[in-house]
Amino acid sequence: MKKVINVIFFACVGIFLAGCVSWHSGIAPLYPPGEKIIPAPKVDSLTPTLKWEPIRLDKASNKITNIRYDIVIYTTTGFPPKNIVAYKKDEISETSHMVATQLKPSTQYFWRIRAKYKQNGNEVTGKWNGFGFVALNTYATNKPYFFKTP
Repeated sequence: MKKVINVIFFACVGIFLAGCVSWHSGIAPLYPPGEKIIPAPKVDSLTPTLKWEPIRLDKASNKITNIRYDIVIYTTTGFPPKNIVAYKKDEISETSHMVATQLKPSTQYFWRIRAKYKQNGNEVTGKWNGFGFVALNTYATNKPYFFKTP
């Protein structure tokens, strides 16, 4: 019995120290990495190249063609928070994109990606990506990924 209590105790401590139990929703970012806890990962430029995993679809059996991605980068201000779009790009055919306008230095940005494609000739627009987490008594879903500029 004491061994079971110890295992449960150390499992709870591990979850607490990790800060949260989390998961991705939608397309997973590669760079900046999809960190889900503070501090925000720092990018190497004010015009970073964002990278993400390709959407996972069974292209052959579902007749999927013309896969493209949309990205949005934004900051927030005020309470309740209001999103201020700093950069948006639609119809990206690759799984990376260099931001074409310079972002502000030493600023935390949030970013999201979604896929668009044709399936059986019909246009499909996916949901914006994000992550969810459970931390102590907090439960959150579909939170944006984030990064900080140099």
